[in-house]
Amino acid sequence: MGSPRRVVVLTASMVVAMLFAVIPVGLAQEGPQVRGTTVALAAQSCHEGVPVTRARVCWVRRGKASRPLVVLFGDSHANHLSPGLARVAAKHDLRLLQLTKSGCPAPVVHTTTGAGDPHPQCFSWRESALDLIQKLQPDSVVLASSSHYKDLLLTKESGSHVGDDYRETWRAGFEQTLQSLAGIGMVLVRDTPLFSESLPRCLARERGARRKTCGWSQGRALDPTHRAIWSIEAGASRGRPFTQELELTTAVCQKSFCSPVDPGGTPRYADTDHFTPRFSASLWRRLSQSLAGTLALPPSSPERVKAQYSRAGWLVRWKRGHPGSASAVSYRTTLRPTGKWRKRGAQTISCSGRALSCRSGKVPARATYKISVTAVSEVGVSPPARSRTGR
Repeated sequence: MGSPRRVVVLTASMVVAMLFAVIPVGLAQEGPQVRGTTVALAAQSCHEGVPVTRARVCWVRRGKASRPLVVLFGDSHANHLSPGLARVAAKHDLRLLQLTKSGCPAPVVHTTTGAGDPHPQCFSWRESALDLIQKLQPDSVVLASSSHYKDLLLTKESGSHVGDDYRETWRAGFEQTLQSLAGIGMVLVRDTPLFSESLPRCLARERGARRKTCGWSQGRALDPTHRAIWSIEAGASRGRPFTQELELTTAVCQKSFCSPVDPGGTPRYADTDHFTPRFSASLWRRLSQSLAGTLALPPSSPERVKAQYSRAGWLVRWKRGHPGSASAVSYRTTLRPTGKWRKRGAQTISCSGRALSCRSGKVPARATYKISVTAVSEVGVSPPARSRTGR
């Protein structure tokens, strides 16, 4: 094992590269365990590359103008949350707009590129993105950035590196961003744990139980720079109205060990510090819970709607979704006859209440129905969960 000093230097150099790199589609070929789970994160249609200088309106989910609007804002560490937020938007019927750019953190700071050149495109893009957010006045902003810009920060556009003053530089830039977002709800996401090696490469080398060697202790995965940046961001935003801190470390780290694969061996990471789309999507409940503290969030759609014919009728059951911002949720269920059964006079069946089931009463054994279940609260109504009886 190398000395601690050597590990820190190696990690910093890899982070600089990953902040600006486009993850190639062919990465999945490095190991069969990750096939189908990694994508070119920087090639997602809403995520901008280094040369871009102006933010643009890019909808992940447009929806009706009357629905709550959420904006995802930051660098590639915001971008990799997009699949999870897209699932939240679909389940709660939200509008989702994405403003993300490679190597461009949310705080108002000057940076260099991975090649060491000044990155003025970031500063101008961020300025236009903040202007756009102010114009749109969303209900909430989900803000996330890498915590490893320490060696990339400049005193000004073409100035010298800030060096040991990076904490104060980041604090001032973060507070300036908060001022631009005044009056808007916010979910502040803590940066993700960092690993020393690209996951596909490590998994291709390690097999079986040794895949644990691809992980790190929590103390190393959340290094001192990471902890310092989070302390600055959390401290600056604490007490701000309609603001939630989202800690995703526990989704990656258990018992002080952080692993880029889950217990079943499915990758959580596409490289050293970016989630796979599949893992990101699995985090939707955590994202939903945080958003519920920043805006009036309707309930999400009920889940796993199933129908069973018993006692000469249909019994429909489902699982709860997320309640959103509500304290109490009830359900409306409708069974509408399909095809020839409408012509034969089969009636539409309705139920309402807080129970997670609906019984139809007696109906012909072969009658078929389309099923719709919505969750209802004082905040609003969820998108319907749909199913059907029979085959």
